[in-house]
Amino acid sequence: MLVLYCDLSIDLTLGRTALMARIETLDSALRNRRHEVSEVVAEKFWPSVRAMLYSKDGRNPEIVGSCTLLQIDGRRFVVTAAHLLDGLETHEIYVSGSVGTEPVQIIGMTYSTASPPQGRDHDKIDIGFWEIEEPLAEKLGAVSFIVSNRFSLNRAPFENRMFVALGYPVSRNKRNIDHVRKSIKTTLSKYTAELDCDPSVAKAFGVSGNDHLFLKHHKYSETATGEKQRTFKPVGLSGGPLIDLGNFATLDRYASDTTISGYVSGMIIERFAKHKVLVATRIHRIVEAIMAQGAP
Repeated sequence: MLVLYCDLSIDLTLGRTALMARIETLDSALRNRRHEVSEVVAEKFWPSVRAMLYSKDGRNPEIVGSCTLLQIDGRRFVVTAAHLLDGLETHEIYVSGSVGTEPVQIIGMTYSTASPPQGRDHDKIDIGFWEIEEPLAEKLGAVSFIVSNRFSLNRAPFENRMFVALGYPVSRNKRNIDHVRKSIKTTLSKYTAELDCDPSVAKAFGVSGNDHLFLKHHKYSETATGEKQRTFKPVGLSGGPLIDLGNFATLDRYASDTTISGYVSGMIIERFAKHKVLVATRIHRIVEAIMAQGAP
């Protein structure tokens, strides 16, 4: 779509070689700007996206997933996938803070969407959250809770928009815990792509599509320099946010003086292998689930 839009300014007298060079330049501009925007947005949201760790008896913690820090009506929440909070039945669960802090244990009341009779694997909403009180929130250090004006309404057409999923994939964090030195290093990763808006995807997943977004998950992706690389496995992205980067088919998105921003559209809950997409529960469902619990 971008190439077609910009090609309107191409001189019709251009030869085939010059035209191909122009198209390659446009492709390069799209790639470069996409990486630039996703990098800036990831850095802005990094303080709000934390790793989730499982441990037995407080020993040998392992990074198993992600969570997102939200502030709704003045209350602070650690929001993640319900299937991760199910681990409380057998493990202690911790939330990573900023550099120099110790992980904070999830204690007290947590809330999750009801597990279907067939099991959590059949939960299509998969929302879990924990309200964190001020003393524990302070122990997380220099983190940030995303406020509602950074939530997307998801009303704009999804065509030509790019999205970035943020989180802590297990494959990139396996060696980040030093049990001897008792230190933890968390590696935040991002994956940028467009949505799959084909209604057949939602139908195959067993939902209407009104409460979900489906991010295309390609086997290979491009680096900032255009090199092909194998996309990291998404295990561990569950609980991380899906962020709308904006419409990349408008010239404004390429202006150097444009303020780069992003809006939380949803939360990653799983990979739907059949259609090669990452499934996200939309942010409005998360807010509704939290508000439904009322005051503590």
